[in-house]
Amino acid sequence: MPDGSPLETAVAAVVGRPVWMSWKGYGSFIAFECGVALATVSDEPFTDDQLFGVPVTRRVAGVGGDHCLMIEMAAWKLFSGNTRLAHSQSEREEIDSVVHWITGQHLKKMVRRGPSSVELQFDLGARFEIGPARDGHGGDSMLSIRHESTFTTLHADGSVTVQPWGGDNPDASVRWE
Repeated sequence: MPDGSPLETAVAAVVGRPVWMSWKGYGSFIAFECGVALATVSDEPFTDDQLFGVPVTRRVAGVGGDHCLMIEMAAWKLFSGNTRLAHSQSEREEIDSVVHWITGQHLKKMVRRGPSSVELQFDLGARFEIGPARDGHGGDSMLSIRHESTFTTLHADGSVTVQPWGGDNPDASVRWE
């Protein structure tokens, strides 16, 4: 990545790593877990009433990659070569099918297509074009990369922030224009 910006540095850490789990969330949200799978279990138990209305005490457990690419609040298109397979407004079932196609692929590179547009290219032909939402319903973040203790985000205005993972304190983040 030629310019060494925080976004290019974060993406460079993911290049060549396999996507071992991909999934569609709400709206335009898509996540790709990459690299080494890490199991996590919360230290502190908590009580909730999620089990048939009965209060139970539990810990949160999960598995995630040591890197995670997240696309959210963005207009995106997924291509195989030059054929568009789906976009951020496609039917959910269609998106689910094509997103799972990314599983097993390796990120080859990210190309900046403009201040707030990028293209992610994968080794088996998947290509994501990502840009700001054009329907007025988009938010601020478009592409985020989580790695260990940092969270790097490309915003719709083209700026990039880096903040501690798990922290949502805006004073803790650094914003590049």
